[in-house]
Amino acid sequence: MKVTQTLPLAMALALIVISVGAWRAGANSALAARPAIIATVDLERAINNLNELSDRQQELDAFVSKLKTGVETLDKELRDAQSALRILPPDSDDFNRKLLEVRRLTATLEFEGRLTQQLIDERKGAVYAELFRKISDAAGRLAKQSGYDFVLSNDAVSDIPRSPSESQIRGMIVTRRLLFATGSNDITDDLIQMLNNEHAMGRR
Repeated sequence: MKVTQTLPLAMALALIVISVGAWRAGANSALAARPAIIATVDLERAINNLNELSDRQQELDAFVSKLKTGVETLDKELRDAQSALRILPPDSDDFNRKLLEVRRLTATLEFEGRLTQQLIDERKGAVYAELFRKISDAAGRLAKQSGYDFVLSNDAVSDIPRSPSESQIRGMIVTRRLLFATGSNDITDDLIQMLNNEHAMGRR
């Protein structure tokens, strides 16, 4: 009698286990089958429309102006020394001293010119690197708010240059990440608005 009562109970428990397992498998299958939701951002348009870029450009212009003032001062010293050299008797002591000064100023001017350009390039790179980090962070926050799984850079909007060389075309082919996007999930405008609002709040 006990055996006959135990068998139905065991069968019921087995059915419950099977049902739970089937439900979990179905749930996992449904999650795995859900397509990824992808948004895109036009990076070039985003950066060019950030108000912070205009402010940073003003800072950069002031930095460049200060550096160029030093180079222009050296250039004037060199031109004055060259003018003085032309009126001195060749092979005289004054001529030799002035010639040495011209050579020294020429070398200094060349070095300062290269250094100035390097400092300008580094400052520009730092500005764009900081803006890119802010765009990347904002894209992540927008993705979480809207339920996007991925945010891709939409370089499909980039035009092919006129009369490109083979190396240019091959370079574009290798570096191109996105071939086509409908634009239905483009969040560029939302991203620009978010960052501009945050920048405005930060300036208050």
